[in-house]
Amino acid sequence: MTDPTNLAPTESRDVTLLNGRSVSIDFHNIVRNQVVERLPALTPGVDYTTEQICGADFWPLLSDGECRLAGMVLKDLSLRGLVPLVLVEWAHEYPLKFRLI
Repeated sequence: MTDPTNLAPTESRDVTLLNGRSVSIDFHNIVRNQVVERLPALTPGVDYTTEQICGADFWPLLSDGECRLAGMVLKDLSLRGLVPLVLVEWAHEYPLKFRLI
């Protein structure tokens, strides 16, 4: 698992997401690494929330704001094709759901 014990940014650089929101490069990398590490455990064709993808060991360590931001980062990664996940359209806007492709 990605070490979530130090979520404080150590660099001043930010990543601009497709929605225009800026996030620290450190947080972005932590979420991306956590997602990539957990991809082998996902089943193709099954819908997952960001919480399920990030995992039960990682998710509780995030604040509410960081949980929302993690969802934005995952959405950005999927829309850019940087992870093999697609955003799933469903009856509700939240929580975001993703499917392994």
